[in-house]
Amino acid sequence: MARVDTTGGNGYIVDNSVGSVFRTKINSAFAAINSLNSGSGDPSITTAYQPHIDTSSNLLKIRNGANNGFVTLGNISEENLGLLPKLSGATSARSGSPANGDFRYNTDFNSFEGYFGSAWATLGNKPAFAARPSASQAIANTTFTLVSNNTEVFDSGGAYNNSTYKFTVPTNGAGKYVIGGQVCLDDLQDGDAIQMSFYVNDAQLTAYGKVSRAYCSAADVFTSVHAQLILDLAAGNTVAQYVEHNEGNNQDTVTAETWFYGYKLSGVS
Repeated sequence: MARVDTTGGNGYIVDNSVGSVFRTKINSAFAAINSLNSGSGDPSITTAYQPHIDTSSNLLKIRNGANNGFVTLGNISEENLGLLPKLSGATSARSGSPANGDFRYNTDFNSFEGYFGSAWATLGNKPAFAARPSASQAIANTTFTLVSNNTEVFDSGGAYNNSTYKFTVPTNGAGKYVIGGQVCLDDLQDGDAIQMSFYVNDAQLTAYGKVSRAYCSAADVFTSVHAQLILDLAAGNTVAQYVEHNEGNNQDTVTAETWFYGYKLSGVS
């Protein structure tokens, strides 16, 4: 670190001097430039728009246009000079004292998130998933059966399991979720009912959204039931799609007309 002084000339001014004094002054000026005029405290010789680093505080400063004070630009010991929060990292790397408007990329969810109100919220409705079956599935009479949605259409948060057919809320992913789906059964009879239900933690909902129901309007036709609801889910909760009917015999799902999906709502706490 170095700063210019009055030896051989005031500041960056070089006086006419003998060779050794002239060389010393030039070397001093180059050393000051090379270290960005760094030193403890503010320099005593100043010019307008002169930058410097105060090594006692690690602050990068610049002289104002009136040459009567320094303006602090940032702290050289901090990322982004301490002017911006860390813009990417795991959930555990979030700021301990966030403010409304903070914005970052969460590497756990592979998505952007922002802080507002009193919580971080994922931007872009993640995690999100959609799945469907790859083949028809026999559904027993009057028995709610887990739908075998074993083919992922997409799974942005890696939270859907196509072996258990369940979505699991990721760590720190608690919040309001839109959950929806459709099941179509073949060969129901006139007046038969098909019912679909979303199970949370392997249990049927007991009130809101317990079941959605549709009735067959003719003999031996496809019958579909569709539902969508909003669930308040905690980290680790699982969600799955179940279906039952009362036709009397096993009935197969219609592969092309059966699906299951969900996504987290952004900006809702």
